[in-house]
Amino acid sequence: MKNLFLITCFILIFLGHSIFGCSLVTKPLRNFDSTEYIFIGEVIGYTDSLESPDINGQANGLVVKLKESVHLPQIPKTHFEIFPYGLGADCSTLGASKEELQRDFPIHSEVRVIAKEARILPKLSDGNVRLEERPGELGSISLNTEQDKKAMFTKNKVFNYKSFKYVVNEYSGELSFLPDFEVRKDLLRLKNSKTHVERIEILNRLLQIPPHNYLHLDFYSIFKTYTRNESEFKRFDETRLRMELTKAEFRQYKTIESVRSKLIILGYQHDDVDKAIGKAIEEGYEISKQKLFERSLQLLSK
Repeated sequence: MKNLFLITCFILIFLGHSIFGCSLVTKPLRNFDSTEYIFIGEVIGYTDSLESPDINGQANGLVVKLKESVHLPQIPKTHFEIFPYGLGADCSTLGASKEELQRDFPIHSEVRVIAKEARILPKLSDGNVRLEERPGELGSISLNTEQDKKAMFTKNKVFNYKSFKYVVNEYSGELSFLPDFEVRKDLLRLKNSKTHVERIEILNRLLQIPPHNYLHLDFYSIFKTYTRNESEFKRFDETRLRMELTKAEFRQYKTIESVRSKLIILGYQHDDVDKAIGKAIEEGYEISKQKLFERSLQLLSK
C-alpha cells in the first residue's frame, strides 16, 4: 500500500482548499535519475538572449566550465550552457534575464548544478552541452559558497542532514538547494551499492532528514527498493512516518494497516483492498479497526 492514510489525507486537504494561480505537479524522487547532469562549475560568461515558441519572452543562460562532477550523461567539449526557467501565473515558461543572472551568479562564481539536456531550446552542435533547469523537474542552480566564500560541496563528502541548518532566506537562498545536491549523491550511492551494509548505512542517513524539510523524496519507494525484506522495509517506513505524523495520525495509520492485513489474509487482492478502504474512509467511517474492517469487507463483497 502506498501509504494509503497519507494519500487519503492529501486528497481531503486538496479538495478542501481553493487553488489560485498556476500549480505544477512535481514527481518526487524515487531513485537516481541518470538523465540529470549533476556537477560543480565556474561561471565564465553568459549566453546571448534566445527565443522559442515555448518561452514567454526571451531566455538567457550561464556559460559554465566544469570543475567537479557527480554524474554527467555527456561530457562537453569546453563548457555547458545552462538556462534556468520559471513558471508564470498563466503556466507559461519564463526565461531569466541577463541582469538577473549577472546579479545572482557573477563571473568566476562557483555553482552547483542539477539540470537536464535542453528540450525547449535547440541542442548545441559544437560538442558542448546545453542544459535547462525546467519547472517541475526538481533541478537547481545555486552558489556553492557561503558568505565567507568557503566552498560548501565536495564530491566524496558524506553529508550530515541532521545538523544542517535548513534556511532559505538568511543566506540569500544559497543554502536552500544543498540538500538537493547531497540527496542526489546518496541516491547514486544507493544505485551503485554492492552490499546490504552499504545500503542500510545510506538509508539510515537519509532517514535523518528532518520532517518537512525535504518534501521531494519518496521515502516509501526508496525503502521498498533497497530494503532486504518486508520486516526491514516496515521498520524504515514506520520510523519515517513517526517523524512526519502526529501521534494520533500514526495510530490511525496503524489501524488502516491492521485492517488491510486482515483483508489480504482473507484472500482479497492488494489493489482491491486499498480501493475499498479508501472508499470507506471517503464515506466518513470513523477510523476504528472493527467499523473500518466491516465496511471495507462489505464493499469488497459487492
